Amino acid sequence: MYKPIYLLVVVMALRAATAMAAQDTCQAESTAATDMDLVPSPDGRQLAFTSSRDGDLEIYVKDVDGNNIRRLTCQPGADRQPVWSPDGSKLAFVSDRDGNDELYVMDIKGEQLVRLTNHRGYDWQPSWSPDSRQLVFMSNRAGNWDLYRVSVDGHGLKQITDHPGQDGLPAWSPDGQRIAFVSDRDGDFEIHVAGADGRQLTRLTHRPGPELFPSWSADGRAIIFRATGGAEQQSWSVNADGTGEPLPESSLCAGQAVSAAGGL
Repeated sequence: MYKPIYLLVVVMALRAATAMAAQDTCQAESTAATDMDLVPSPDGRQLAFTSSRDGDLEIYVKDVDGNNIRRLTCQPGADRQPVWSPDGSKLAFVSDRDGNDELYVMDIKGEQLVRLTNHRGYDWQPSWSPDSRQLVFMSNRAGNWDLYRVSVDGHGLKQITDHPGQDGLPAWSPDGQRIAFVSDRDGDFEIHVAGADGRQLTRLTHRPGPELFPSWSADGRAIIFRATGGAEQQSWSVNADGTGEPLPESSLCAGQAVSAAGGL
């Protein structure tokens, strides 16, 4: 039976294969489109998203009312997983335009493109530091899926987890001091949190079935995650310091906002 992180690998590979088989037109939008990865801008006025509306997976931005659609990328291959920088000035994304999945950053006009990684492995799921100066991401460049971070100029690449298990789906805390992520290092996919340097690791969940897609509450005190078991999927929250037990998300106090994290 496939573990969830391997299913993510399969999904991304299928998306890339679909895009590579399509002809890139870089022109008018088609009426038949597949839109995905919708991510709101920090000010809530725009949405970044991935779409095949022009025959290839590219990054677009539109107003929240659906108007003013702008195409930001125009390259053969698959551009996807857009994530806004916290200051709203840039978008990080994943692209296989140069042969395999790497991380890129551009401004919100689709200009000033910077390639951040260059390796034969897969680099996925970028998450910004709150100061918009670094990104953490998952990569299998060393054989297993581990976490890495890199500066927004492409310098200072550093591996921050190194374990025979699979680590992925990172989310940087609002204060920049911690990173939440998913790992099966104890046998099942659970939510963990570590310092931004990979130290001071704490396992937060011990539930049967995989826990995926962690994101932080705005105050940094809780982590929201998705629990899957059988046909059921539900959002839960757990204290970021490891105290207490996970609770259904409906138990959150009213107004406890969640900080944005990169989506698949």
